This record gives sequence, structure tokens and C-alpha cells, in this order.
Amino acid sequence: MQSTSAAIDAGNPSYSVSTGETDFFGNDRIANSVIDAGAFESSSAAAGDEAATIDGIKSSTENYVTLQTGVSGLFSSIYAYEDNHFVYVYAEYSGTMPEYSVFVNTNSATGYQEVWTDKADYYVDGAQDLFNYYTGSGSWPFDPDNSVMTVKFIKTDSTVEGRIPKYALGIGETGTIGLGIEGYNSSWTSIGSIPVQDDPMVYLTLDGGSEAGSLSIDGIKSPVEGYTALVTGVTGNAFSSVYGFVDAEYIYVYADIANDSLREYDVYINTNSSTGEQYFWTDKSNYYIDGNYNQLSEYTGSGSWPFVESSNSTGIEFVMTPSAIEGKILKSLIGVGSSGTIGLGIEGHTKAWGSSLGGAPSNGNSMVYLSLAYSGSRAAGAGLEESSLPAEPTFMMYPNPVSENLNIVHEMKDSGPMKVSVIGLDGRLYFQKELELESGAYQHQIPVHNLPKGIVLVQVQTKEETITQKVIIR
Repeated sequence: MQSTSAAIDAGNPSYSVSTGETDFFGNDRIANSVIDAGAFESSSAAAGDEAATIDGIKSSTENYVTLQTGVSGLFSSIYAYEDNHFVYVYAEYSGTMPEYSVFVNTNSATGYQEVWTDKADYYVDGAQDLFNYYTGSGSWPFDPDNSVMTVKFIKTDSTVEGRIPKYALGIGETGTIGLGIEGYNSSWTSIGSIPVQDDPMVYLTLDGGSEAGSLSIDGIKSPVEGYTALVTGVTGNAFSSVYGFVDAEYIYVYADIANDSLREYDVYINTNSSTGEQYFWTDKSNYYIDGNYNQLSEYTGSGSWPFVESSNSTGIEFVMTPSAIEGKILKSLIGVGSSGTIGLGIEGHTKAWGSSLGGAPSNGNSMVYLSLAYSGSRAAGAGLEESSLPAEPTFMMYPNPVSENLNIVHEMKDSGPMKVSVIGLDGRLYFQKELELESGAYQHQIPVHNLPKGIVLVQVQTKEETITQKVIIR
């Protein structure tokens, strides 16, 4: 929650906290003398700057600071903010811009003076998500750093938005950084910039941001992600721990790196078949993923290496930072749903698939197992349609993330009211509707296309229970 939020101390002044009651992130339910309105208290460590969803939209849940507006030319405005791990940049432009670069000055006097009076220490090729650092040699004194995998930018017809990891910039929680964006035609000839040529860069003051994080694949195990520890305390291997969680569509994996020599890694998956390859663990693998190239391979049972690359790896996304790897796997690619379990194991290697650095779990141990059971995801909408279902008792919200329609499947054990509420992370109520329902199973479809993009909370209340969950609206 922002320090200026109207929700602070705006709740019922006579509210009495029950024993053990907390806010949504597990912090004290009342920080001062009066409860805040909404799901968070202003003291919540995780309720600060929400990490940007890189979608080209400057949404209300993203705390962008205006750096410059009203500029004439290709770009009209530029905004930025930070959290503990990333610097986020957003800019608006008009016309045609096939290529663009984002330049960053970390207050070094040795960088390259490109368009502005300030010298750039780094630049990002936005179309390629390619991070480059200043070398001081050659006519174009920058070299790419392909190890920086968590840079992410997107360009729409009128905006660009992206993130740059702080560790790659060598910055922390204090100081300032200069920013500038230059656009090019298809021949890489400059067609404009913000700030305009010969003006100083615009500067963002760093204050450390927050640990709020996001649900994106960014190499950060943030508080808003539902990771469960599968194995920790592994020693003498490439990874010290593995975490996982699932939603309706994906399996998410996170692992802490424990060896500085790690350059390549594989994720092995056992879908409970006994016919896979026993490679590193006592369990047999039906699939493996080359994490560096997001390539899925399937077990074939033939040859010295009995795996073959899958023709479809869409839905596989992994990244690596100096301290962790994180990724997601589309369930349908490996033939699993929302029941049963899968085995997971991760092995690391030195550069160019040299020596094995071991894995997690350790060699000779069983894989770690993640339940595929899924209790639902989150979202909301401006309308609510219902239909009775002859289904077994269940509760589910899907898909997540969602851009068009969210489905809520649930059972009413007894007749009575059901209320659906959609709440922003700042406590703002976006949507609420009540229905009187008979006992039975129901499915509701909620359109979300007209709601703000970003993370919201969806609360479903009946006489029997109250369920509050999070969802990304894209």
C-alpha cells in the first residue's frame, strides 16, 4: 500500500481483531490504532510498490513516477519506478518505430555520450531484450551480456514498457540513475529520443522499493507467489533448494543457485510413468527441459540419450539470475492436469555443458514431488452470469492470468447468498455483486477486459466460507 493511500486508517474505528488475525500478507491486522480499509495494513512489507506487469500498459497498480511529459517529437513522455530487484521504464510515442534502445547512466563519468549530454553506462536493445555494457573500446563501445536473462521489454503501437534487473546495473537502494530512450527506423537511423537530443537524461531517485514482487518469471521468489518448499538445505551441488506451485494452466519451479560456476541447467520431470529414463535420480524422467533455451524434450526409449526435442515448446519459460532460476511449464505440454503429482529434479553444468555440478535433490535420492491439485485462481468482472452444473463439489477460478473472461466454479452446500468482490491492492473496490442461489454446483463467467490491468484480489463469500485469492488481469 502506498503511504498516501486513502485506505490507511479508513476502516471501522471500533473494529476488534480476533486472536491470530492478520492482513493478506500475514502482518498485523492493525498497525496503528485504526484498521486500514481493504486487505492490507500500511505496515505490510509486501504491500508496497507492486512489480510492473510488462504489458505496455501503465496501470493503476504500478507506481510509475513521471520523469518527463509534454515532449514534442517521437516520444511524448517517460516514466519509471523501482522495487527491490528491478527498474521499470514506461514511455509513450507516436508514429512508426521499428527499433529502440534504452540507455542507463549509473552516475559514472566513463560511459558513452550517445544522444544526451549524460554518458550511458548500459543500454538495452528493447526489441531483443539484450543487455549491453560499456567497454570503452571500438566505434560502438558496448558489448552484450547474454547472462542477463531477466531483461524484458514490450512495444505496443503507442507505448514501450520494460524492466532491467538492478544487479546487472550494479545499483542498490540509494542514489539516482539517468534514463533515456532512442528510437530508430529499420536501418537503425535515429528518428527521435526522450529526452530530446542534447538535453540531459531524466533521473530516477532510488529508495529501495519494496519486496511486493509479481507473478512473473523473473528469478525472484516474491511474497505474492505461492511457492512451497520441496527440498532445502542441499549441499555440495549446483542448487541448494527447490520450490514449486501450480495454477490451472502452469507448473512453476524456482531453485536457489549454490555454485558460481553454474552456466547451464536441465529440469527433469517424472509424470509418474515407469518407462522414463533414470538419469540422475532414482526416479525415471519422462521429460526434460533445457532451461537456457526453453526447449522441451520427450523420452523416446531409444539411443544412448533417449530424448528427442519436442516440436512444441510454447509454454516453457525459464530465466536464470546470479542467485536463482525460475520457470513455468504449460501443463498440457506434458500431459498433466489438476490432479496427481509430478516429480522434479534440476541438474547444473559448467559452461558449454561441461562438468556436472550436481543437482537438487542430490544424486541418488528420489526426485521431489509436487501436487497438481489446484484450488482455484483469481479475477473479477463487470458482469456476472450463472448456470447450474451437474458437477461434483469443487471450487476453481480460471484462467490466471486472465484477459477476457474468468470462470468461477463452486458448490453451494445450502441455499443462500453468494457475494463476489474484486479489490485492488490499494484496498479500492472495483466490483461487487450478490446473488441468491439454491444448493448445487454453479459456474459463473465474469468478463474482465474493462478492469484495470495488474493484480487484484477476488473474494467469494457464502454462508459456509470466504475465499480470497489473487489474479493477474492482462
